[in-house]
Amino acid sequence: MNNLSIPVIPTDYGYIKDGKVFLKETLGKPDRIIGDVKTTDSEALQYFANRFELIKSKVENMLSAMQSAENKGSYLMQIIHLKDTLTTFNALGPFENLYSLLEEAEDTIKQMIEGNRVKNLELKKGLLANALLEFQNDDIRSAIKNMKDIRFSWITIGSTAKEVSEDLEAEFTAVMERFQIIRDAYNEERNKEIEIREQKLKILLEVAKGLNTYPPEVEQSYYKMQKLENEWKAVGNVPKVIYDPYFQEFKRIKKTITKYARKGQDRGGRGGYNQGPQQIFIPKYIPPHEVEFYDNLKRRLDLIDEAQELLKMDLREANERAKDVQARWKVSGQIPDKYKSEIFNQFNAISDRIFESSYLARVVNTKYPHFRTMPAQEQLEAKIEAMDDIILKEDMNVRVTQAEFEFMSPDERATDENRSRFSRLNTSVRKLRMKGKLLYEMKRDLDRLKNPNGGGQFDRGSSGGYGDRRSSGGYGDRSGGSSYGNRSSGGGGYGDRRPGGYSDRSSGSGGGGYGNQSGGYDRGGYQNRPPQYDRPSTPPENPGNSERHEGENRGSTDSDSSRPRY
Repeated sequence: MNNLSIPVIPTDYGYIKDGKVFLKETLGKPDRIIGDVKTTDSEALQYFANRFELIKSKVENMLSAMQSAENKGSYLMQIIHLKDTLTTFNALGPFENLYSLLEEAEDTIKQMIEGNRVKNLELKKGLLANALLEFQNDDIRSAIKNMKDIRFSWITIGSTAKEVSEDLEAEFTAVMERFQIIRDAYNEERNKEIEIREQKLKILLEVAKGLNTYPPEVEQSYYKMQKLENEWKAVGNVPKVIYDPYFQEFKRIKKTITKYARKGQDRGGRGGYNQGPQQIFIPKYIPPHEVEFYDNLKRRLDLIDEAQELLKMDLREANERAKDVQARWKVSGQIPDKYKSEIFNQFNAISDRIFESSYLARVVNTKYPHFRTMPAQEQLEAKIEAMDDIILKEDMNVRVTQAEFEFMSPDERATDENRSRFSRLNTSVRKLRMKGKLLYEMKRDLDRLKNPNGGGQFDRGSSGGYGDRRSSGGYGDRSGGSSYGNRSSGGGGYGDRRPGGYSDRSSGSGGGGYGNQSGGYDRGGYQNRPPQYDRPSTPPENPGNSERHEGENRGSTDSDSSRPRY
């Protein structure tokens, strides 16, 4: 092998003939033309001798990088490509030397790959043996996790010899399919158990909601709440994504009852979470270090007023303007903790109603080009059918995501990506409830169109919403009773924007607005509230901040300005 450091003598590798530069026979190829003589013969030969340094440098750099790399096998295709390039590269020089270096490197890599295939075969045989052992594991949950790790390891191991690869892969696939049957049976049994536990939580929550805060009954409610809490703890494990909404509501009820039991204040059963949208009072005296927070609070209250005005506009215009309001909401700053829950609930409720109504309108207008000319009853029927399909699809997506989180390890759940997905899941559940409220209202309106003199299912006291499709049950409450989140006897949800209030509150059993309030709403306060209030079933969410906030929703009573809020 010639030393590549020796300078190339052009005439040793090429010659001039008829004004053309020829490369002499090399690498089994006959003499071939590589260029033209544009000046003198010697300059043309020297030009192509200099070009040889280009390919020589490329080969040397690649071989040097391969020597320092851990995964040398990744350079195999580069070597093969360079070998092909040598046979067509236009230059004058010892191509045989470069070709020999590349062949030597290729042989080294192939030997290494062959050795790795032998190791891979042993590793895969070991994984296959471990997979078979998992069939004897009595702890199915542990076996599922172990099989997941085995499958991941199998995928990350490189290839084996071709003569055994197909049989080995087929055997491993058969083992995994057999285990999948066991896993499916376990998941089915576990889902049934979780569903039973969830129903127990619902029952306990309904009982807790029935406890009142009227003195002196609140004292008895306090002790009943303690017993309910013990029963709650004894229910057993429930996936966090399912458990949290119930627990947050249960905790709020406990907090309200505990506060009234300790203070003994007579507030007529109007605890912090026992009514509809709260009045927000700006205190007369604001500590200097909280002035900025209260300025932000006023800004958010103004945004809520602005968003509520959008409900009177055309849906398309309201949708566009709501995006601008939402963008300003996200940058409106922090507010006092005790107002966060109520403020975010109010804003989310208005925003969700606008966006979900707008989305439904786009769906039905796309599906029915002549929608605007259809009779009112047919329009309602079309919207109900479309919303039913939307809810069914999104409910399935929510449940699939919940199931995915259930089988994640704590470390997997702690990743930034999965925490973000979990936050989006809570938002999806909240919006799903709003879709259910809209569906309930449309069914109610359709019922009134068909039964103008009363006597329909809504006039008989039944309520609706997504979940049962038989005019009962809300999302998460398919045993009957109400629309999303509204488990009082009257059904409800945001209604049909009549002058008397934000929803139709004229009927005690068939209507029901936010919180199932009878009577209208005026800027001075609330009227004729029944003792019950539909508490939100998920923690309030800030569209501009993923933190969840808790705290009181009432301001100080000694204020110079009170602002009753939607």
